[in-house]
Formats: sequence, C-alpha cells, structure tokens
Amino acid sequence: MSRETDIQKLCKQVLEECYPNENYNNGETSCPFCAESTYKNNAGMQDIKHDADCAYLIAKDLSTGF
Repeated sequence: MSRETDIQKLCKQVLEECYPNENYNNGETSCPFCAESTYKNNAGMQDIKHDADCAYLIAKDLSTGF
C-alpha cells in the first residue's frame, strides 16, 4: 500500500468512526481529540468548533472527497 492510501484510510476512519464524548449530566458534547465542546442538542463532530490543530480538522483537510 502506498503512503497516500494509508493517509486516506486513516482520514476516513477518523471522520466516519469517531464520535464526540457526551456528558449527559450537563448536556455537554466534546471532541475526543481537542476537548472543545458544545451544548447543542444531538451534536455531532461537525457541530463542535475544534481547535485549529485538532486531529479531526487535520483529517478533513487531508482527505479527498469529503
């Protein structure tokens, strides 16, 4: 496998298989990578304002077709 293929597989896994952490006690949803959070109901990873160096944002930037 090429390095590019490996990078794309990694990005796909980060973007499709990572879910935010949910704190049901206070309604907070946070990113497992950068710990930024939101209090939006039913929030997903895309609803969180991530740190600039967050792995989720880096994966989005590196991936193609997303």
